[in-house]
Amino acid sequence: MKLRRLVPTREWFLNSVASRVPWAGLRALLYERVGLVSFADRATVNLMMYTEMHGSPNLRLGRNASVGRHCLLDSRGGLSIGNNVNISSYTRIITGTHDPMALDFRGSLLPVEIGDRAWLATGVTVLPGCSIGAGAVVAAGSVVTKDVEAFAIVAGSPARFVKRRPDDLTYELEFRPDWS
Repeated sequence: MKLRRLVPTREWFLNSVASRVPWAGLRALLYERVGLVSFADRATVNLMMYTEMHGSPNLRLGRNASVGRHCLLDSRGGLSIGNNVNISSYTRIITGTHDPMALDFRGSLLPVEIGDRAWLATGVTVLPGCSIGAGAVVAAGSVVTKDVEAFAIVAGSPARFVKRRPDDLTYELEFRPDWS
């Protein structure tokens, strides 16, 4: 048996060990040191416990980004999360898919981008290739199947426009409890 098969991968370490560290600052430091997450400013980001990441070298987190518990961040196709973004618990962001019509069931990877001050509420699913515009809100339980315009509030499955959010937002997310 090859030694490589006996040594856990960096992704395994991130999902099985680092995500369970009870101190937010230490958890972010581990993510950065293992080389699987790129931070605009690690000291301002809040990645809560039990978040699962795949393809993490392609994950970029902006300043004051907050990611809730038990999220799935699939960055194999590239995942960029802007500044002051709130991603609530149990959200799934997916960048990989398959062509169901292809005889070989070939896969493809499509990037996801989330603009500054966007809010993805609890249990949102974002499908491959979708962009969430700056200041947009995706309501709890919604499934994003196409791009969401800046400052739009969308809801449902598939997510549909509900109304527009003010476009002069100024808040800074500073939620970083040590126990998260």
